[in-house]
Amino acid sequence: MKSLILGLVAAVSLVPAAQAAIIHNEAIDGDLSSNNLAPTVLEVNRGSNQIIGSVTPNPNIDRDFFTITIADNQLLTAIILENYDTTEDQSFFAVELGTQISSIISAATFLGTANIGLPAVAPEGSDVLDNLGQALLGGSGFSGPLGPGTYTFWFQETVAPVAYTFNLQVASTPEPSSLLGAGVVLGLSALLKKKKSA
Repeated sequence: MKSLILGLVAAVSLVPAAQAAIIHNEAIDGDLSSNNLAPTVLEVNRGSNQIIGSVTPNPNIDRDFFTITIADNQLLTAIILENYDTTEDQSFFAVELGTQISSIISAATFLGTANIGLPAVAPEGSDVLDNLGQALLGGSGFSGPLGPGTYTFWFQETVAPVAYTFNLQVASTPEPSSLLGAGVVLGLSALLKKKKSA
């Protein structure tokens, strides 16, 4: 048993530590694009990727559009709504596969849509990626993490100003060589245990 535990510890220790970063802060880096056809391109890395921003309502609505690319062997596993500061109780959030939001009047090309911030459904502190996947306001819908590819997000509020923080969490998927290495470690541990008991 001890050798099995040591083997698992050794395998886990080969995985590099996750990184955490603020990838865009509107107060420092400027306003995110309000043009759905030319979103702000943001770089995400494995770990936590925070976006800190704000939007304003009608009549001078300020929408936020941003694009990320999930690299090969990575997954977008969660979008945590870390901060949602507003007098309104919900705001619109959408995602589309590709480098832009094709239309702001039709959800036909969207992957997912959601009203977020709702205390009973998608409150501050919750993972809203699942809400997007349900596509309750239109879109094809999806289940689970988003895999490698380019995705564009749209966040807006029409009633009251909103200050928000999204934390996009990106994880690595095990490469075949990593799985093979872990299998060898576990196999050797089991073999040593068997020899010891013989």
